[in-house]
Formats: sequence, C-alpha cells, structure tokens
Amino acid sequence: MNLKNFYSVNAIFGEGTIEHLQKIEKNHIAILMGGKSQQSVVDAITDKFDKLGKEWRIVGNIKREPHMEDIEKPLKEVIDFKPDCILAIGGGSVMDSAKAIWIFYEYPNLKWDDVILPNPVPKLGNKAILIAIPTTSGTGSETSSCAVVVDKKKMEKKLIISQNILPTLAILDTQLACTMPKHVAANSGMDAFTHALESATSNMNNSIVQRISLVTLLDIFKYLPTSINGAKDSKEFKEAREKIHIASYLAGIAINNAGTGLAHIFDQVGPKLNIPHGLTCAILLPYTIEFTEEHPFYLELAKVLGYKEEKGYARFLAQKIIELNKSVGIPPSFSEMGIGEKEYLEAMKEDIETSINSGGLQFAAKVPTYEDAEKFMLKAYYGK
Repeated sequence: MNLKNFYSVNAIFGEGTIEHLQKIEKNHIAILMGGKSQQSVVDAITDKFDKLGKEWRIVGNIKREPHMEDIEKPLKEVIDFKPDCILAIGGGSVMDSAKAIWIFYEYPNLKWDDVILPNPVPKLGNKAILIAIPTTSGTGSETSSCAVVVDKKKMEKKLIISQNILPTLAILDTQLACTMPKHVAANSGMDAFTHALESATSNMNNSIVQRISLVTLLDIFKYLPTSINGAKDSKEFKEAREKIHIASYLAGIAINNAGTGLAHIFDQVGPKLNIPHGLTCAILLPYTIEFTEEHPFYLELAKVLGYKEEKGYARFLAQKIIELNKSVGIPPSFSEMGIGEKEYLEAMKEDIETSINSGGLQFAAKVPTYEDAEKFMLKAYYGK
C-alpha cells in the first residue's frame, strides 16, 4: 500500500466569519497587519475585543514582501507583550511574517540560519496560537507550511518550510475579499492559479491534489476576469471575489501537499526588480509550461477547456493563460511592463545561477539545464 499524508489547516469560511474571533478562548492578542486598507477591519475586531475585556496590541505593519529585518521590530513588540494568540490580518506577506515571528517568539535563541530550508522548525504553540485572516486571494499562506522572507544582502528569497508553522486556525471571511484593489486582486489571483497548476504537475502530486487543483483552476478561469472587471456593487462581482478567495485557499492546500514548480523556483527576478510575486509568476508560467511540454494533467485541463487534439496541448494551455492574464491587465512579457533589457538580463543571470541549484527542482515535472532556463526566461522577457 502506498501511504501518503494529506495536510490541511482548520478553517472557518463564509461571509461574516470574522465574528468567530469573539469565541476564541485567548485573552492576550498580538495583531500583525498590513497597510491602511486593513485598518477598518482591525478597528472592528479590536472594538469587540475591548467589549469582551481582552487585551490586545498592534505589534506591526507589514507593507511589502517581508525582509528579514522587517521582522525585528514586531518581534520585539511580541516578546514584550507576551501574547497567547498572534493574529495575522492581511495578505501573504503579513501571514508569512507572523509565522516567522511565531517561531522566534516561541524559541528566542533560534537564528535565521537555524530555520531556513532545509533546517527543521520545532513544534510551536507552547506560548501562543496563530490565527490567519487573509485579506487577499492568492498566496494561500493561511493554509500552507511555508513562509517566504527576503535576504536583503543578496536580494534572494529564503524559505521556511515545516508543517509546524501551519496556522492554528484560518478564517476566510469572503467579505474581506471585496476590498482588494484591482491590481492586487489580479496579481494574487494568478499566484493562486500558478499554485494550483504547479502542484498538480509536481512530482509530489497525488490524486487528491489534482482533483482540488482542477476545480480551482476552472474557477479561476471562470471568475477571475469578473472579480477584476465587474461592477463593484454587482452581485456578479461579489460572487466572483468570493469564489477566488476560496480558490486561493484550495490552491494553498494543494501546494502544502505537493509543492510548486518552475515559475516559483525561477521567480527571483521579482525581488531583484521589485516586481510583485504573483505578477512574476503570472508572466513566467506560460513559458515554463511550454518548456515542460508534456504532462497528463496539462492534457486533462486542456481538454476540459475545449482542446480536441492529443498533441500541442501545452502550447494551447500556455496561450489560454496569456489570454487570462491579458483579461485582468497583466502583460505577456516583462518587457511590456517597462522593465529595461539590461537590468532584466543581469537579474535573470543571477536568478538562474541561484535557482538551477535549488532543492525545489526535485519537485519539477521536468528539470531544466542552465540553457533551458535561459531560453524560457528570455521568452518571458521578449514574449516569444
């Protein structure tokens, strides 16, 4: 018998589920949030905490993909406050930061090098629980065992991966998804799309992951354009935002059990050129699919989308993704974003040199050589 573990975080979802926070039996709550867009949500939560006699403190605001030094100030606040609950309200950067803070709060003697992949993370929860409330729909960090931080000295992303950093509880209040700006919704939605497709074709995939991914991908194809371009007060817009919020969560479950692929592995051009992660993945994905070329899941998805042939399906699928990108305002190449050729080529070279030796390649459906990676990275710049 081939036994496989399947991991999923405890979650509550639906409109208004943020009210569940009143039932949490914790009384000393540290709040980590994103920018000003989340302030009204945080105010509503803290008003209820005040009425319930709970102590709380906002320990920090995370406004970008977390750099290692961004963790230092909120960590000091957490250590001083001594919470029994860490509450992360925001996008993936906030939730990833909260995971790192949770580790170092529970184990103050640990250093970054002690927990960065491939090093393990000890069991958490002795001092506090972690509750994640996503306000964007893409990273799936609320249900993943991964945290991404940027090493500023090298401008490289570093990974912490351990089932021990899974949040204790995820609350998916679909109302919160309706507040995202269009560009954030587009980038994060395509991040979720990339998660679903890459996990389904990872060498770690299984039948459960592939079923989750297929439903997720079809929902994103169907609902993402309306979630960006629909009339904000319309029933269709609200439904689309809700569907993508749930799709992000499902895609997070998929990557938590099967990992990602080439668009994520070779995304180091993002931090080097200050390109948002989801946007980087969205542009890279069609070209990494064309490189991978043959995979049974590509064929299955292509046929569901109407493709009738047994060959050429990877190119068909890549084109469908380019069309989806265009429908939500994402260009087909980095050059069309206005990224200069010289700076891209320099960042690309560093990216390939770093990524080609990445441990993540062991999960890729097809492993590229340096020359292979150079070809699809150049296509991603020039669009051909």
